[in-house]
Amino acid sequence: MICFAEVSGMWLARGMDLLVVSGDAVFGWMLALPRDAALLTIVAATILLTLAARRCCADQDRLRRCVNDLRMLKTLKRAARQAGMARAERMRFEQTAARVRLIQLWVDLRVLSLVIVPLLWLATWASVRFDYEPLVPGRVYTLTARLPLSSAGRVAHLVPELWVAPETSLITRAVPDPALPGWSRADWRVRFAGTGQAAAPSRQQVSQALTIRHSGESATHPVFLDGRRPSPAVVPASDASTRFVESRLDVAEYRFLGVVPGWTAIGLAPWVVAYLLLSVLGLPIVKRVTRTY
Repeated sequence: MICFAEVSGMWLARGMDLLVVSGDAVFGWMLALPRDAALLTIVAATILLTLAARRCCADQDRLRRCVNDLRMLKTLKRAARQAGMARAERMRFEQTAARVRLIQLWVDLRVLSLVIVPLLWLATWASVRFDYEPLVPGRVYTLTARLPLSSAGRVAHLVPELWVAPETSLITRAVPDPALPGWSRADWRVRFAGTGQAAAPSRQQVSQALTIRHSGESATHPVFLDGRRPSPAVVPASDASTRFVESRLDVAEYRFLGVVPGWTAIGLAPWVVAYLLLSVLGLPIVKRVTRTY
């Protein structure tokens, strides 16, 4: 009997696929831009969407008065402290400031309720399309099949394709993985043809898959050869009953300006860190310039 976790995981995967496919239809034009320009476009879209939501659902005059009130209360608290007023008197300013901030918080929550769905859609799409760099034609990549330790010494075979130029033999033997004791691995070094090369697939066939065979079983690793969409770095086995655990392709992570790192401790990819930094720094500046409260 299929357990609830398997069913929910299947529906979650289908939902992710739907968000990515629909995101390609709406946001796919960004992939034609250089990656840094595309990320800046996403940041600009986030800021503009947030500003539009604040303009639509918030009383700008009231929020402006809230900002002025907080500024005045800060001045009054400083003057009261310098004048040596009792703490109970100064607490009245704190309580008034807390009520003003509560008004601002309520507006922030309403704005969040408006933008959360489109931003989650955009973030889900970008998490698939921006985590890694697209494949570069002619560059050498390493494809790795992760296998159980019992597969060590057995033959693994990479199916030949016209758009793949192997740098090593297509037939190899799995060996114990020194980095992961208890597992074995089979490696191939390959180059990919671009859409403009003679051996490359047509532009309608740029979505391909590398096929690995081992012990009478097969696994596939999808790749994109259009120079726009990144290929997945890790593909888990689709069937838990096979000897395949996962396949890996050593594609490079995308980093803004080539330097902004990720935050591996909490699982943030490099592009997410750059996106959050640019959004957090840019939103207050644009709000001030446009006089949006």
